[in-house]
Amino acid sequence: MLNFDYFRQPADHYVPRTSTAAFRAAELEMLPIERYVFEATSVKSLTEEPFDVDGIEQQLSRENLDIETNLMLVRALTALLKSGSQEIALFAAEGINLIEGRYNRRIEDLKSEPGHETNPDSARELARLYVELSQLYGRQSALRKFYLKEAYQWSSAIQGVGDSDVKSRQRTIRVLIQLGLLDQAAAELDRHGKGSSAEFLMLEAEIEYERKNMAGVLAICRALAPTIDDLTEAQRLVVSYWLETDGT
Repeated sequence: MLNFDYFRQPADHYVPRTSTAAFRAAELEMLPIERYVFEATSVKSLTEEPFDVDGIEQQLSRENLDIETNLMLVRALTALLKSGSQEIALFAAEGINLIEGRYNRRIEDLKSEPGHETNPDSARELARLYVELSQLYGRQSALRKFYLKEAYQWSSAIQGVGDSDVKSRQRTIRVLIQLGLLDQAAAELDRHGKGSSAEFLMLEAEIEYERKNMAGVLAICRALAPTIDDLTEAQRLVVSYWLETDGT
């Protein structure tokens, strides 16, 4: 069993800068193996400049990364595209292609399954994958809009076969918001539970924010304030920000 008490001790020991260095130090018994595990699983290489290429490569070697890690990877790799080193720039380009390719392979695998068009689980997963793939691109990117439209198509397909999954309906509304189709998003919200839960209220706030109706956003946050302890951390942060801005 790994013992991470090492990290509670005073930092008067060798501190490796990369997971590779930590592994070598562990091999030489300069550091415990726990240090290597920490470095190998840390995402600090994706958020701190100068970026640790070894750390990024370590993250890229893992399959089935979550969207948060993929987004951090793409941001770091996009920055490395501007590197003065052709080798690093090429590594960055190949890394971005690798991430995109993984999504596309998973999408094609799902589409190759017999009956996927009428299978709610397949359609739900395709919608999710297209949404995540769209997030790898900037807001004005044509590819982002294309993938969002694909996500909406599959979300609509789910509802077409009687899907009642609340998260799928929320995803559909959020896709419409991201496409700038605010009236359509509001209509979907009215049909599928406007005001029925904190999640739907937060979607309503997103719509009002995109409409630049700040008074509407603040009113929704005030309505959520009495139950703020029941909200997710992300929701609490949004509500608290708007209430502090208002001075209440």
